[in-house]
Amino acid sequence: MQQNFFATIKNLFAVFGVIVLLFQVYQTSVSAWETQREKVDAISELAAEINYFYLHPTAETFMNNFYTRTSYENLREAFGQAQERKIPNWETELDDTALTDLYQLLRSAVEGLRPLTVRRGEATSQGLNLNFRPLPEVNNLPLDTLPFGTSFEILEEVRGEVVIGADQVSRDDRWVRIRHDGQSGYVHARYVRNVSIPERRIRLLADIGRQELWIQSKIDGWRVNYSPNTRNELREILNAARALQTGNWQFNSSYSELEHILQSLSYEHLNLVTLFRYHLINNIVELKREVENNIQGTGNLRMENYTFTSRGRLHASFIQARSFLNDGWQETLSDEDLEFIHELLHSGLNGLEQITEDGSPVKIFLPVNSNFSLQLILIASGVLTLVGIIGVIFIIKLIQRRRFKE
Repeated sequence: MQQNFFATIKNLFAVFGVIVLLFQVYQTSVSAWETQREKVDAISELAAEINYFYLHPTAETFMNNFYTRTSYENLREAFGQAQERKIPNWETELDDTALTDLYQLLRSAVEGLRPLTVRRGEATSQGLNLNFRPLPEVNNLPLDTLPFGTSFEILEEVRGEVVIGADQVSRDDRWVRIRHDGQSGYVHARYVRNVSIPERRIRLLADIGRQELWIQSKIDGWRVNYSPNTRNELREILNAARALQTGNWQFNSSYSELEHILQSLSYEHLNLVTLFRYHLINNIVELKREVENNIQGTGNLRMENYTFTSRGRLHASFIQARSFLNDGWQETLSDEDLEFIHELLHSGLNGLEQITEDGSPVKIFLPVNSNFSLQLILIASGVLTLVGIIGVIFIIKLIQRRRFKE
């Protein structure tokens, strides 16, 4: 009796071990699928961002003003190489290593952007306003006058009209072309003090500007059309960041303040719902309500006028669709799952057939599951588990029979 008890316990542990092993295989398969999906999404996001800065005129001007030409050309080259690697159905055809290499190619190109060395200057005409002129000469009306200490960007040093110094002896033809308040013009070099700008600040400013442009591209619907709610959330992020940019913030803000502005432009916590997805979700909600009302007899259709078989299919479609729609399904379900649910409900309604007098046969319609790959994993896992359990039980029975004969 005691031997039978221990044998039973041992058999149960063996069955449990097989189940755990098969479950781990299944978990590994699903985890690998999720990791691949995440990499595909990250590659698509990076490629779209590079594509925007590569093609959009406003963005290209910004890139040329902020980054070195060499690093910008490297970005273009990396984008071209990535496009060549994107074979048809690359999202599913490329293995994990190839996807990783593709992501690193794009990521390194973006991180390899090198900011231009921006030179800054200050007006040193103490007690006087510095004339900001359209040409490097004194015989023209100033565009503006710059008070002492005014900061501006130095574009280049040029030769122009000779200016005689206050001592009436020294002569100087050096002028500086500058940019101030969006205008470019000239001031005499004698009244300009060079101010060096650290590369760290320039890079932060460039990153802030690039992130603002990228968010604006999403609001404007560049390549992808987002839902109204998503656009409003992006606008709130952009407006909140710009509210922090007061005064001469580019050069007066501390590094921590600049990093805070950059962090405030992050939208990774948002669920970027496209207009397609937005309408799909709304259609599913409406279809679910319509099907449910008709099943309960409160809808527009008189269900008794339709064949029992087609009503059964509609009810089965509704139950299957409802099994997907748990809490938060609008955010958690993939586009493929949403399309499948929509097709399920839509085909259930379209499959309703009125009762005919001649009793003609009803054709059964089964919608195709677009998320077939994931279902295949689940089915295969279930089959393997069942086969494993049966196999273990069969082996145990054989061992017991041999011991009995002996």
